[in-house]
Amino acid sequence: MRYQYTWGMGGSRFIFSSCSPFTGVLLMFYYHPTKIIAFKDILYLEHDVPFGKLLRNMHRGQRT
Repeated sequence: MRYQYTWGMGGSRFIFSSCSPFTGVLLMFYYHPTKIIAFKDILYLEHDVPFGKLLRNMHRGQRT
């Protein structure tokens, strides 16, 4: 049997799908879902937390 590139699609989908819950748990430490402080938490996450913008974009990029 020859290896075909389509065989790796299931594994890559699993890795990318498991990335979203992992980053969601990490974001849970920085974000409080209340109307008053939610926007401040996003600004804090993007500007003051090391790699915070990357973390948020990795979590947000999973939805298509």
